[in-house]
Amino acid sequence: MADFKTEIVIDRPVAQVFNFLATNFEANLPKVETNFLYVEQLTEGEVGKGTLFRAIRAKKDGEQDSSNRDFFKDLDLNPLDPELRSELEEIFLEVTAFEKDRLFEIVRVGEENKKILENYSFSPENKGTKVFYKINFDSSMVRGDLEKKNRELGNSKITNFALKLFANPILKSGVKNGLKTMKAIIEAELKPGPTNV
Repeated sequence: MADFKTEIVIDRPVAQVFNFLATNFEANLPKVETNFLYVEQLTEGEVGKGTLFRAIRAKKDGEQDSSNRDFFKDLDLNPLDPELRSELEEIFLEVTAFEKDRLFEIVRVGEENKKILENYSFSPENKGTKVFYKINFDSSMVRGDLEKKNRELGNSKITNFALKLFANPILKSGVKNGLKTMKAIIEAELKPGPTNV
């Protein structure tokens, strides 16, 4: 299993940050992770432990056009042309922990039953919020991607070694950059509210 932890301080009160990331997960996930084209809540009621979501994600990173939200709602990926199908992934997400203004945890289950556990813990930090982020996933997911990339590059032993050597630093950097993007979006979208008490 691979396990990465990091933290970031967001210049907004805990209640605002928690509401953006957890309570309004369906609306805001595509803003924070721009390769998500569509997210829908499958269970009724407010977001809490046990809430289920379905998402369509573009496998390639980069900003996607999510303006055609209704198109993806009933999209069945299975009968799509294989080339197009290879660009999209259907993911199911379940909230596994939810403590208002303290903790939000989700499990993502993607293709081939690949699971990713993400944990966000929130605490007041001056007038802002410290977000502790932990992600846990089966490292074979990364190995498979590395093996595929090595095949694309000609199955060189040197390339294979380099990919494995730099995989963890690249993943850690990606996680940190994702949090920086999340911070920028939250601070740009939310006006400062009442400070932490």
